[in-house]
Amino acid sequence: MTKNVLIVTAKTKINYDMFNNHENIIIGVERGCLDLIERNYKIDYAVGDFDKVSKEELELIKSKVTQIEILNTEKDYFDGEVAIMKALEYSPQKIIFVANPTKRYDKNFSIFSLIFKYNIHFMNEDTNIFLIKKGAHTLKYDDYQEKTYISFFSRVPTLITIEGLKYETKQLLLNQYDITCASNAFIPNQDGHITVDEDVICIMTK
Repeated sequence: MTKNVLIVTAKTKINYDMFNNHENIIIGVERGCLDLIERNYKIDYAVGDFDKVSKEELELIKSKVTQIEILNTEKDYFDGEVAIMKALEYSPQKIIFVANPTKRYDKNFSIFSLIFKYNIHFMNEDTNIFLIKKGAHTLKYDDYQEKTYISFFSRVPTLITIEGLKYETKQLLLNQYDITCASNAFIPNQDGHITVDEDVICIMTK
């Protein structure tokens, strides 16, 4: 079983050394491929319609990747979702999806849908977004101490209990995309404890 699949869709300064081995798969999407090539990371699979790269850049990508899938510009899925579906074929323990915010609010908003649908872990230099499944969970301060803000969003009415963070609540009804549980924070050196009766998204931002 593959340990992780890392999907890179954009240029960042994130260190991917821990993924650059035979235990993990790296998928490049569009200009994310160029970032991986520039920093001498492997690319096991490249996918996209590549409308954001030049012909010369596409030829470079082709020369550096193990496999490439060039999509039609008219398709039913965003390039990133196609990459996620490819990642699932490897049966990984975890899918990490790297992307930067864009001027396309529809694409930014689509990240929420992808997290709920595929349980991916989204990240960039400033943000981590991941699914908290129904039940009780601990957010370890040591794992996320560089993050300033913690927010929770639901897609269906959800009862949420928050303990150990700056703002606590018990059995609060969190409605769809309500901002009631936005902009919380860790207490230094203290773990947070979250209990929900439906899946919710957790957003952590510097």
